[in-house]
Amino acid sequence: MKLKDIYSYPIKSLGGIRHARSEVLPIGLANDRRWMLVDKAGNFLTQRTIPKMCMLEVQIQGPGHLLVKEKGIQGEEIEIRLATDVGKTKQVTVWGDKLPATTFNDSINGWFTSRLNTPCELVYMESEQSRQLSGIPEPSFVSFADSLPILLTSQSSLDELNRRLNEPIPMDRFRPNLVIEGASPFEEDGWDRIRLGTAILKVVKPCARCVVTTIDQKTGKKSPEPLATLAKFRRKGNDTFFGQNLMVEQAGHIECGGPVELLERKWVS
Repeated sequence: MKLKDIYSYPIKSLGGIRHARSEVLPIGLANDRRWMLVDKAGNFLTQRTIPKMCMLEVQIQGPGHLLVKEKGIQGEEIEIRLATDVGKTKQVTVWGDKLPATTFNDSINGWFTSRLNTPCELVYMESEQSRQLSGIPEPSFVSFADSLPILLTSQSSLDELNRRLNEPIPMDRFRPNLVIEGASPFEEDGWDRIRLGTAILKVVKPCARCVVTTIDQKTGKKSPEPLATLAKFRRKGNDTFFGQNLMVEQAGHIECGGPVELLERKWVS
């Protein structure tokens, strides 16, 4: 088994970036979901309610320096620098967790507001800040991600899903951090601990999927799939699952093409 792809999403729910290699920190991949858009009350915003967020692409220009572009519209871009554009601290909320975050100036907030047609503000999680997750057996910290620090998917699992769909979909619908290849479809369901590069990751729980998977990440258009088909063979209770949520047991470095070493299983198939 090998690591096929590595993705980070610097600004939560905006476009992702593919990397050849990445540092794995205790709160997730370097730069992953350290920025976030919130409403005036400080509540986080995602594609669930604003599908157009997928139309904003993000590039990392340097440490603390982002470039955001609107897909298909030349010249519609803005640079964001932590060194010069930050403002005061604001209380923000992510799935009931409240924590302080650093705000940005009005010109940056105005740019996002006009592109998304929604009043919003950009915020940043400083290096000394993080969210402690509740309901996890071991202490785990995370950035602005929905759940745990890292989301892993498998190419063979997507291939099996696509075999059942009338029209195949790309992996970006599931917005993973790590994509592995060489495993059997949904083999990752039974993993407990894996080693990638110098990092060790613990598989904590399967990822319950939401309506974001039904949004075409290139156009922002919605459809019933893949949730309708996934629900036929990947549903348990009220949730439909694809991928696994991981926490970081040992920080380190990873790179595409590197081996995936299975250290422990939850069960033997």
